[in-house]
Amino acid sequence: DLEPLVEEHVKAFSEPFADYSSLPTLMLSKFIKKHVTVALSGDGADEMFWGYPRNIRAKKLIQLYQNNPFQKKVQLLTSKINNRHSVELKRHWKTAHFLDYYYSMLGITGALAWLPKIMNVKPEKPFFLQKHFKNTFQLSVDDQMNEIRKLEMDLHLQRILLKVDRAGMYHSLEIRVPILSNAMLDYSNQITASQSIQNDMGKMNIKNSLAAKAGSSLVFTAKKGFGIPIDEWMRGNLKQHITDTILNMPNHLKVHFAYRNIPKMLDKFFSGKENTGWFVWALYMLIRWNNVYHQN
Repeated sequence: DLEPLVEEHVKAFSEPFADYSSLPTLMLSKFIKKHVTVALSGDGADEMFWGYPRNIRAKKLIQLYQNNPFQKKVQLLTSKINNRHSVELKRHWKTAHFLDYYYSMLGITGALAWLPKIMNVKPEKPFFLQKHFKNTFQLSVDDQMNEIRKLEMDLHLQRILLKVDRAGMYHSLEIRVPILSNAMLDYSNQITASQSIQNDMGKMNIKNSLAAKAGSSLVFTAKKGFGIPIDEWMRGNLKQHITDTILNMPNHLKVHFAYRNIPKMLDKFFSGKENTGWFVWALYMLIRWNNVYHQN
């Protein structure tokens, strides 16, 4: 089913779209449409109530970024010496600001390392981050977590809503998002991260409410993502087509890239030296989208 799904992805999105979870979303939408014409989605709760594992990890790192640069590096080295798996030393060493770190967490896997190498221009720092940097060093943990929630709502959730809407409408399925009602948004603004995150689990305020009505056996199970083994699939059935598509990209796209570094990136991915499939997929989807929609 994989190759037809990839074709559906290209046709369903009228703009370049690189979230590969669109593939299972398209498959699920096709299945649901056989039974109903309107479906309800639970999207939005993770962003509103700090439900992602990265939110819990970030909460533990705020104190690190409230240190001065020297203290921060000492703490990083001490943590690494005591437990080499304790912290991503490379990611934090040169990152000066907590929100800058968190913004990088929302990016495509592999982009942090490879984007500067394959692009002809250096990406600008997003304007919405720059205005926050001056005043957030001394904010409380909950206030910093509110900044995280805003990034999740303004960036990550927008991608999810776009994905779900386009995948549903491709199969003439209307998908509604009741948790993003005005009442729920107002409620979320009254809740702090400390109230939502308990015992390394997010969304506890609404989990507790649901458990009171439906029991705890399902509510408190481990969170599961909507992911697929994209690296494995790309190194298998799709490898040749991805390689040919990227290495033969149209000239009007090629001028934007430091093309000489792209074969190196592909080799490291396909050889298994790096698991940067999401970034390779993004480049592949850009070219596939261009080949369908670009007007000469």
